[in-house]
Amino acid sequence: MSEKDVRVSWSFYARSIRLLLVAPVLPWVAAACATGGGEVSEAGGEPVESREFAVSLPTPDPAWRIAIEEIHRVDEALWVISRVSRDPDLMAPQVISETGDRVVVPAPDLPVRHFVLGKTWRWEPEGPAAGYRFIDDRKEIEDRLKEGEPVFRRRPER
Repeated sequence: MSEKDVRVSWSFYARSIRLLLVAPVLPWVAAACATGGGEVSEAGGEPVESREFAVSLPTPDPAWRIAIEEIHRVDEALWVISRVSRDPDLMAPQVISETGDRVVVPAPDLPVRHFVLGKTWRWEPEGPAAGYRFIDDRKEIEDRLKEGEPVFRRRPER
C-alpha cells in the first residue's frame, strides 16, 4: 500500500467518524438556532420561553395557503395576524382542504386571539378556526395594534 493510498484511506475514515459524531447533534443545533436558543428576557426583565403559534383553516380547495404574518402583545393577550391567499395560477380540485402554518418565537404565556385576512368564501369554519376573527382590512385593528408591542414579524420572501 502506497503512502497516497494510506492518506486517502485515512481521509475517508476521518470524514466518516466526523459524520457519525456530528450528524446526531445537527437537529438540536438547528432547533436552537431557529428558536433563538430558548429562554430570553422581555423588556421588563421577565424570563420568556419560546412558544409555538399555529393557525389552521379549512379552505375551498388545496391551492389556498395561510401564513402567520405578525404577532403583537395587545393588553394582556397575544394577537396572531395571519393572511390566507390563493395562487391564481394554480388549478386545484374544488374539495374542502386544510391549510396551516406555525412559528416558534419567544413570547409570554398569555391568551391568544387569531385575526385572519383574505378569506373570501362565505361559509364559517368549524373547530378551532371557529374562534378566529376574519377581517377584510388590517386597518380594522390598526389602532389597537399601535397600543401594543410587536412580538414577531415574518420577513418578506425574496
